[in-house]
Amino acid sequence: MKKIILFAVLFVFTVSGVLAQRKRVGFGEALKRKWVSFVAKAESRGQKNLKMRVRNLTRDSLDLVFENGRMFVANGNYQPFVVTRSVTLAMQGSESKETYLKGFCGNASVPGVPLSADLEYTTRMGSEEMVQVLTQLQAMKLDDCRQMQSLVWHFTNQHGLERIYVDDERSKAFMHVVAQTLNTKIPDYSIQYEEPSELSSFMFTGVAQSMTAKLDYQLPETKSLDIVLLDDKGNVVKCFKHLDNLPQGRYQTAVNADIIGLSQGKYALAIVDENKNRYFEQEVQI
Repeated sequence: MKKIILFAVLFVFTVSGVLAQRKRVGFGEALKRKWVSFVAKAESRGQKNLKMRVRNLTRDSLDLVFENGRMFVANGNYQPFVVTRSVTLAMQGSESKETYLKGFCGNASVPGVPLSADLEYTTRMGSEEMVQVLTQLQAMKLDDCRQMQSLVWHFTNQHGLERIYVDDERSKAFMHVVAQTLNTKIPDYSIQYEEPSELSSFMFTGVAQSMTAKLDYQLPETKSLDIVLLDDKGNVVKCFKHLDNLPQGRYQTAVNADIIGLSQGKYALAIVDENKNRYFEQEVQI
């Protein structure tokens, strides 16, 4: 009799071990298979935290992967939340668990979710290119706050890559990874925009503050030059730098200047002499 009972207990444990397995699965696939359910809530603005309450609806243990580029969309006209740092949540069978996701605003033209609001969320994946770039940046430990928000808007709002402000070695490394992953050229200039106030529900102000650029040009003879910004009619709206009596040769000149007060639109960054002859000209979109 004892042997029969022992055998039955061993059989139950064996069957349970077979039925209850550990699975590694993406969050989207787990939702599709109805293995999990979730409730989400925005916890902060700018670089956001999305508080997630996840329930494992299966008896299996899950390693639940929140994918880079996954978007969580609240009901109403609010910014989606874009996951920019993939994390894995280990869950036991039938367990409910909380976690926080790191991410950024996914639509520059609409307000953020009120922090006190309890809203329903749906979820979808962003573009394949965005997923690839975010994954590579995380692998390189370059998911920097300021550049990441501008990068997300490149994919969700078609902002130009020049809106990713580059002014130090870390931001240069960030931009290099982005351009390499997208197989595109790094812009020759970048624009920094004013940060939103604490009272604003919008994350993108559209108010330009400063510009960096690298100018490559050739002088056929000794010249005194001005580096200027021209409007669409060719009028000088900003004079950034005066270069006195440069001898003949090839030059690279860096510009890091404020452009406060300029409205959005097309401009030209140019190098001109006293007779308005141009030795360099590049279109700039602010």
